[in-house]
Amino acid sequence: MKRLGRDAAELTTLADHLTAHGRESPLEGPDAAARKSNHGGMPPVITGGIPHTVLSQ
Repeated sequence: MKRLGRDAAELTTLADHLTAHGRESPLEGPDAAARKSNHGGMPPVITGGIPHTVLSQ
């Protein structure tokens, strides 16, 4: 409570403002990225013929 507002009235005002402006939830961002096939992260390290080379030795 100390970081967002000084008292309950200020927190209520902030909550009303955020609700009125339709802020997205934290889970909507990853869902939107997945719909765009943007999963983030590092690319796979083992690609192409590496597994075949390792298994044939």
